[in-house]
This record gives sequence, structure tokens and C-alpha cells, in this order.
Amino acid sequence: MSYLEPKTNNPSPSRLLDSLRSTGYDCSSAVGDILDNAIDAKATQIDTVINYDNKNGYEFIFIDNGYGMDEEILDDALMLGSEKGDYEIDSLGIFGFGLITASIGICKRVEVYTKVEGSEEILVSIQDLDVIYEKNKFEKDGPRKVTTEEKKWVDLYLSEKLSGTVVRWLKCDKLIDPQSERVINSVKNKIANIYRVFMNFPDDSKVVFTMNGEAIDPADPCWINDDRTEIFSDEYYTIKIKNDNNELFEEKIRARLILLPKFEVKQAREYKINEINSGFHLFRNNRVILEGQTLGLFRKNPIRNRFRGEIFFPSSLDDLVGINFTKMKLEITPSLNDQLQRHLGPQVTAINNKALNAMRRTIK
Repeated sequence: MSYLEPKTNNPSPSRLLDSLRSTGYDCSSAVGDILDNAIDAKATQIDTVINYDNKNGYEFIFIDNGYGMDEEILDDALMLGSEKGDYEIDSLGIFGFGLITASIGICKRVEVYTKVEGSEEILVSIQDLDVIYEKNKFEKDGPRKVTTEEKKWVDLYLSEKLSGTVVRWLKCDKLIDPQSERVINSVKNKIANIYRVFMNFPDDSKVVFTMNGEAIDPADPCWINDDRTEIFSDEYYTIKIKNDNNELFEEKIRARLILLPKFEVKQAREYKINEINSGFHLFRNNRVILEGQTLGLFRKNPIRNRFRGEIFFPSSLDDLVGINFTKMKLEITPSLNDQLQRHLGPQVTAINNKALNAMRRTIK
């Protein structure tokens, strides 16, 4: 099918950018998309540096020892809607929007420096929204070789790496909190939580994260490492799916149901053992997406404050899980939800009864 009189229908760059900058990224979510890219590049060391001064505001620097990018991939990386669709099945990024859309959700200027193994050449590409706004035209600087001055700066981070990438955010106009310590701690805590599985991988598979030079330890919001925690169940379940050809196939998900230790009221308040935090933690390819979800399996009330669940979805279920490109929302289909209810509903009810009986014994 074709049009009778086809005409180019390009959007206004300025207005499109204004819309994209309001897609709902918060600081921690935007940081997550940059770190996802590093993990997809098989990085085992990911360092985040956050600087702040009253004149220039925030500067974010992300350094990884992943594969790096050649000129073609770097050119694509700063394009809205990546044309590279050959994502691996265990990839954390799938939409082609991550690096640039997450970046401009927080800052006006993003710089990407990178090198690949076997080459001493460092490439850079820069996107500055002020230039786009001024010309009302999508343009970027590069990819090109770094200048002498740029090399002096980036060598601080890449000179000792065989390969890797540095992403730098400047002009962070969307981040106005002047309490830099609060921002740093918030991002650090998010990293500790979102990537806790990667931090606990064995040996060479482990990913090490740092914040301003200090190691980040994995969070343990489900108290898995506490001897008093009861792992009610930890099993794999079969999910049945129809593909585009209406053919039925099966996929496995892992679900771990947990009953936290019982704490005194003051301790429970300190550890945030409450209705808001009860429920399921949902993972996609081992990365936390959402927490405190009910999935329609229960209603939150004080009896269930100690209930936690972890569900690990593979990316092959993306269409049923309904993850959006900010990785901040899920819209699980009725088909998947029905199967989750069938597999997990009875266990959630059993945990609820156990917690209720324990509460009754305490009251007596």
C-alpha cells in the first residue's frame, strides 16, 4: 500500500523533545537505564559518580568496563528510537529509547565516550538539547575521535580498561534538589535494590557497583539472609502462551513466597514492615521492575504486612507482563494473571492464615 501524494511528516524537534522530557522518568529510573546498558554490554564493574555545585548543579558520570561501542553502534546510541533491534534474549533493554530518552529526562547535555578492546582509539558523541532548541533541528556532535582535551578528561576513567564506556550528564535542569547527599543516597539505595541479584552472582558473573568510589552492597528487602525469615516456597511454574501464529508454547517463571520475621511495633516501623511494602517484588531478567504489588491475589492489610514475594519473569513474557519503556509500570494481561492466581493464590491464602493465627496467639 502507498500514498497517492507522499510527503515528509517530520515532527517539530523542540516540541517533540518537550514531550519526551515529560515521559515520567525520575532520577533513579533514568540512572537505571544507563546501568542496564552497561550490564547488556557485559560489564562486571559499573561506577557512578555524582558531583554537585551551586553554580553548575549536578554532574553524573557512569563508567563501565563493558564491550564498548564502535562508530556505527555509537552513532545509533544517541538516536531517538534505536535502529539496532538485535537484542539478546537476556537483555535488559528492548525499546531502543533507553540511553538518550532516560538521559534527556534528567539533563540537557549527554556525552558518551567509548572504546573497544584491541584499540586505543576513544570515540565520543554528544547530544546537547540547547543546540537542537536553537536550530529546531535534530543534530549531534560525532561520533568522532576525542580531542586532546577530551582525552585528558576521559583517560581518568578509561585508560586502565581494555574496553568500556563513560556516559556523562551535564545541565541537569530536571534535577533541582539542592541536597546532594539525599540525591546520592537515593540513587545508591535504588542501585542496591534494583541490581541486588547481579551483585550476588557467583565469581566472574558478579557485577560490582560503586558510588563515588565506595562499593555498593546488595539490598535485602525480603530479608532472605535472615535466619528468622521463612521461605514458604521457592518453585518454578509453567506459564502457557500463544505466539503470533496462535501456537501454544510454555515458559517457566520462578516465584519465591516469603514470611518475614515478626518484629515489635517499633522495630517494624524502623524496618518499614508495613502495608505499603508488603506484596510481590517483580523482576525482569533478574532486574527489579516493581515492588509491593498485589497482582490481584490479595488485599493489603496489617495481617499481611510480613508477606513478601519475588516473581522472576523472563523477557520472553514481555508481551504478557506489559512492561513500559521507562520500566516503571507493568500491565499484566488477564491471561497471565489468571495463571498466576492459579499457581500462587492458594499459597498466598495459606500464608495469610498462618500470619493471622500467629497474630491471634499474640493477642491471647
